[in-house]
Amino acid sequence: MPRKPGTPRIRPKPKRPESVDTLNVYREILVLIHLFAGQQKRLLRTKEFSYSQGQVLQALVLDGPKTASGLARQLCISRQASQQTINQLVERALVRKSDNPAHHRSPLIELTSLGERTLQQAAQRCSDITALHPVLTEANLRITYNVLDALHSEGKLISTAPIYSYHSGRVPNT
Repeated sequence: MPRKPGTPRIRPKPKRPESVDTLNVYREILVLIHLFAGQQKRLLRTKEFSYSQGQVLQALVLDGPKTASGLARQLCISRQASQQTINQLVERALVRKSDNPAHHRSPLIELTSLGERTLQQAAQRCSDITALHPVLTEANLRITYNVLDALHSEGKLISTAPIYSYHSGRVPNT
């Protein structure tokens, strides 16, 4: 059955495995990352700012003032891309540059009150979407965050995982 233009493509959820192992969890996380990234792009792309500008604003509101290099590292983008986005935000008065006591040649980038208000509007849209999903309770979100934070803290677990072939469905002998 063809789908109507503008309706999202929904993939069927794979059947639940008999037993859950680390690989099943990683696969599910990867699928959810793509789904949530798509939702985040829609939420952060507004008439006030682009997706990349929204990422910078979100990083500043969550972690406070940072240098352009610090934002680039956090967002996994080049320093030049970070600087270009920051310059666009400065032109729109959503962020400002301030003196950095730790390094006089690298100013700190911080949100303006207009930047905060603009991002709060996007956050409200996110809250509206969260309200549509009953499983996204505060308790469930906290549990999920804690598990993902623990995985992130133990980066060795991921970096030492065996190479997996998605085409064959099995882990090769190494």
